[in-house]
Amino acid sequence: MVKIEIFNETKNRIAKAVFQKLAKKAGRILKKNCDLGVLFCGDKKIRELNKKYRKKDKPTDVLSFGYKKGVWSGDIIISLDTAKKQAKEKGHSLEKELEILFVHGMLHVAGFDHETDAEEAKMEKVAAKILN
Repeated sequence: MVKIEIFNETKNRIAKAVFQKLAKKAGRILKKNCDLGVLFCGDKKIRELNKKYRKKDKPTDVLSFGYKKGVWSGDIIISLDTAKKQAKEKGHSLEKELEILFVHGMLHVAGFDHETDAEEAKMEKVAAKILN
């Protein structure tokens, strides 16, 4: 079962069904149930959270917090301000960038990381399956 709650603190419209669909697809691929909270916010909020939890006093694109080892449960926070900048830099839509950031955060909550080249390659492979 995939449970996802989405909260939007921005003035942008968020197509929640897209993220629910991605979470369900990820659940099928990973063969895991999940319980996720997703917050879309601005740079100010994500900077505060990044400073508080990662000791980095700057905005970031996505933060993720897993709550129990071995259980796919946690929260994902995405900055629309940073996502807009990155989408423009990469030459694709904001919607595509939000999907990429969501899947990235979701995989961190599921236990994936990218500290080594091997971990990064594995994470990117799974992300590509979910996004395509």
